[in-house]
Amino acid sequence: MKISGIVDKGNRELIFFFSGWSMEPSDFSFLGSRNFDVYMAHSYSSFMTKPFKSSRYEKVVGLAYSLGVFSLATAMKYQKLPFDEVYAINGTCKPVDNRLGIREMVFRKTLENLDKENLEAFQRNMFDSEELFLRFSKKRKNSKSIKELQSE
Repeated sequence: MKISGIVDKGNRELIFFFSGWSMEPSDFSFLGSRNFDVYMAHSYSSFMTKPFKSSRYEKVVGLAYSLGVFSLATAMKYQKLPFDEVYAINGTCKPVDNRLGIREMVFRKTLENLDKENLEAFQRNMFDSEELFLRFSKKRKNSKSIKELQSE
């Protein structure tokens, strides 16, 4: 797991965002905040990372999307992050599960057949419209290889 600063203005409050699979900090460079610093957890090939020092913040809000829900739950367990509030969006603590997450067969086939076109199709499904997807994909700077994404 990697942690990247999106907004770091020395605010007293922090939003610690746990992104979904295949997302990168540049995907969220549009975010701005007057009152919160924003840090992003991403690249989940390993959960070994330096402990995040949140002691400078008076309030820490955890926000997780998709695979980030599992990642946030894991971080809370092993890093004991002091969240004051936690929000989970479109994810589960069991990301690969035939009942509570992505069906195992779908997950396995996604990884086995992953290529640039399938990744684009996966990411297209995150948006309600083609217009929103095109806006996202135009600005996207994908620095991860297919192998890196498969290990994530």
